[in-house]
Amino acid sequence: MSDMLAWMKVKADLLWGIAITVVVGVISVIVAGMIYRKSASRRQLDGVHKDIRAIRAAVQRMREAPPWPERIWGVPIARNRYFTGRRDLLAQLRASLSDRRVVAMYGLGGVGKTQIALEYCFEYGHEYHVVWWVRAEEIPALTMDLAALGSKLGLDDSRGAGATASAAKAWLEQHRDWLLVLDNAQSPSEVAGYIPSVGTGHVIITTRHPDWVDVLPLHVEDMLPEEAVAFLLKRTERVSAGGAPQLTGDLGYLPLALEQAGAYMLATGLSFIDYAALYRQSEAAMMSRGGPLIGYNKTVVTTWGASLEKAVAEAPFARDLLGICAFLAPEDIPTAHLVSAAENEVSFRDAVAALHRYSLVDLEDGALTIHRLVQSVVRGGLNEERTSITMLCIDIPH
Repeated sequence: MSDMLAWMKVKADLLWGIAITVVVGVISVIVAGMIYRKSASRRQLDGVHKDIRAIRAAVQRMREAPPWPERIWGVPIARNRYFTGRRDLLAQLRASLSDRRVVAMYGLGGVGKTQIALEYCFEYGHEYHVVWWVRAEEIPALTMDLAALGSKLGLDDSRGAGATASAAKAWLEQHRDWLLVLDNAQSPSEVAGYIPSVGTGHVIITTRHPDWVDVLPLHVEDMLPEEAVAFLLKRTERVSAGGAPQLTGDLGYLPLALEQAGAYMLATGLSFIDYAALYRQSEAAMMSRGGPLIGYNKTVVTTWGASLEKAVAEAPFARDLLGICAFLAPEDIPTAHLVSAAENEVSFRDAVAALHRYSLVDLEDGALTIHRLVQSVVRGGLNEERTSITMLCIDIPH
């Protein structure tokens, strides 16, 4: 029934436009009659008849237009029943899509970008004829998922998945009321060719990369304190919040860390206070434990570990720089004070850029900011020798 109503809405929009045209035509006929009675020229009457013929042609085109295909739903992840809060972000995402059509939600791994996109699909999916989810972390998966949409639309191309994916993109560019999610895109250059360049549909990109051109960026940060407590209560199926505010603060209000903690407490029966005590004893170890989140099978440690390895592959000094930042105050770290730790300024700037690309640090006005939970995990992953070397680099007594 909802699909029929959506189809009827599209037709109603067209009918409304035709109705206005008909009214204009009728008025034109009346005016023409008046003109005729005043010895109007044949050319004026021919113009009126031309308008009427155009109206008839428009009505005929509507009759011959193929009906909109049945609603297509291509979200392979179940709705997260523990999703809590984030109402401001969802509203901002909705408004941004209406304004710019393509939005890139970026931020630190584990901050909840995928879950927000998923909730948006379920909450507003009824407004679209097509809702399709694409794994964008690697090009082969991206191509296959977009080709799967092409197959669903009956656009299979014998030349292979790439051609079918291109046909799907072209179809989107010619239609309206669709939503495409490109999840975990690595960089703007990798996905640019897959984003429909025209059309009235919407595209949501989730990414750790902060720098996008011709795409509206939306920075996703930690949960609000009250949201974090509400989530933890829901995740652990508890009523009493005793100890929860302190624990959520210790976890930096990071959604993935809260999910891991909640899953662990639900499985072990630990109270908020007991878990907080255990976490303070071994922060990094606890951040490697916990049940997988719906649609996301990584922990905080593995998520950031993968990001760091990619950054190091691009700039070798990135590992040492992140290690140094892990022992400093987390906010407003002047980059000018860290340059001397690198072999040269070029390698230092490359490292800053790489860490920033993967949202492991924020960069603003020549200063770095690092999430304190990232600091904790990085410190926990350093052995004694590497810790000593890092301390010497930043000249901190130990």
